[in-house]
Amino acid sequence: MNSIGKFIRFFLTVSFIFTLFTLSVFSQSKLIVERDNAQVNELTDYYLNFETTIGDYAQINK
Repeated sequence: MNSIGKFIRFFLTVSFIFTLFTLSVFSQSKLIVERDNAQVNELTDYYLNFETTIGDYAQINK
């Protein structure tokens, strides 16, 4: 019975550490995705502003 208890305790410890590791990796990857999305949004805003500026320039110099 004692060896079964040790095995269960070992299994729970390993699964708990694996769960923490998985959550840590998942949260890191989520932060990277959010950062990349912010960069994409920034580039999109820049492009749209640039397009608007060119459009205004074309309107003025007709």
